[in-house]
Amino acid sequence: MSYVKYSDVSDSIAAIMDQLDNEQDPDKRKDSINSVMLQLSVRLSDVLAKCCYEMKRNGVATDIIAIDLQISQRQVIRLIRAHAARNNITNPLDRISIDGFIDIRDLVTFDN
Repeated sequence: MSYVKYSDVSDSIAAIMDQLDNEQDPDKRKDSINSVMLQLSVRLSDVLAKCCYEMKRNGVATDIIAIDLQISQRQVIRLIRAHAARNNITNPLDRISIDGFIDIRDLVTFDN
């Protein structure tokens, strides 16, 4: 497992901020700031959702994930569901094993 070096992230952020700071035209700077904020927020939410999903798949309770990531438990649940739906993968929040049996209700169709 590899970890992202904090110094690398810090240097990248500093480079972006320097480019924004050095822009002379306020309108271009405003547009650049908006673009960077949007790109960072979308990418960060994707990475955060993946992290929540993986932690839950590893058996970590959603309240512990919330504490570790300093977000609400409701946000953790929403992020896990969104990540599973977006990637068309099993949602660990929906699968419940009771006494060794797996819930397969979503695999069975009922005729009325």
